[in-house]
Amino acid sequence: MAYRPANPSLRDIVKQAPVLLTIMLATYLVNVSLQSVSPIITLYVKSMNIVNHAEIISGLIFASSALGSMFAAPILGRLGDRVGHHKVLLGSVLLLAVLNIPQALVHDPWSLLGIRFLSGLCVGGLMPSISALLRRMSPASVQGSVFGYNSSATSFGNVCGSFLGGVVSNYLGIGSVFYFVAGMLLVFFMLMLPQLKALDRNVRYSSESRGEKMGLD
Repeated sequence: MAYRPANPSLRDIVKQAPVLLTIMLATYLVNVSLQSVSPIITLYVKSMNIVNHAEIISGLIFASSALGSMFAAPILGRLGDRVGHHKVLLGSVLLLAVLNIPQALVHDPWSLLGIRFLSGLCVGGLMPSISALLRRMSPASVQGSVFGYNSSATSFGNVCGSFLGGVVSNYLGIGSVFYFVAGMLLVFFMLMLPQLKALDRNVRYSSESRGEKMGLD
């Protein structure tokens, strides 16, 4: 059946291309990971016996991930062009999950800053890969809708990340936030592994099709 909805809903799009939901889920989890620390970072820094300038140090730690992403995005975007964006996506998700674990174990803010910077490098690999995969796997007629839903996934991840960070730290402790996020990312990685071959096949088909319904039939 031809796919020509006048106003495609998320359900319409996902029904025709389930892989797009996987990519949007990656967007959601990236933002959950980044925002989960926002309600706890100052408390975490103060728990390390930092009394003076704790707020400034917290701001630096929070900004360090964005700095890492800024440096890594162009490099890892080019790497994705060469080896496949789906591979960069998987590798970045796995490393981001692993890097959440030592954040729960650090005893000084500068170590936390360094690890958050490394986490930002992983995010720099995720965002270009997500954008490239969405573009390649979405037909031109619904690309605006697909990117709109992906933008909503970004915002929803920001909301859930901040809320979950506060709830988990309140009931289980600050360190548990990082374990929680690491667990979510690892589960996503395991769920996505079986789709690696399908992603590879769809991406190659999309590149060859140029303007047809890229992998959506």
